[in-house]
Amino acid sequence: HWPEDRWETDAQLMRDAGVTVARMGEFAWCRMEPRRERHRFDWLQRAVSVLGKYEIKSVLCTPTAAPPAWLIERHPSMLPMGPDRQPKSFGARRHYCVNNSPYRKYTRRIVTALCDAFKDNPHVIGWQIDNEFGTLRFSRADDGWGLDGLPEGALADGDEIERFLRRVATVRLQDPVGSESKPE
Repeated sequence: HWPEDRWETDAQLMRDAGVTVARMGEFAWCRMEPRRERHRFDWLQRAVSVLGKYEIKSVLCTPTAAPPAWLIERHPSMLPMGPDRQPKSFGARRHYCVNNSPYRKYTRRIVTALCDAFKDNPHVIGWQIDNEFGTLRFSRADDGWGLDGLPEGALADGDEIERFLRRVATVRLQDPVGSESKPE
């Protein structure tokens, strides 16, 4: 959604306006990995290079907030469940269960490939792994409550899900986990 024929002009305008850092790539998993294990970072490398030419450093975002359609089709259990216990649909932000094992596996793969591709690039000064802390409810997928893969002992004996969430949350939970979140 940024035509490549504009990159030079826009980078120069950005520099002239005093911009010194740009971040990109947050929702670009489908462009970075259009097919399973077929990574395409060439376009992102060109964008970083053009910005670097105008002394603008880059912060690259992991694309994990938007898993591609091919991945959801392969692992539909990745979709979070709504309060009605029906899977949410593909295409919205955060259309995944963060605790789903295949999601974590493919997240690890794409992030590792992205880091390997840019680890030595002098124009990349940082990585953004998320910018919406506390907005993702403890989602659940077809794997029960979405608790598969939690570290052993994460839920101590007698620990309630709500207390667990409050203990690990980075911000105060806005909506208490109540009857809507528990299976009937």
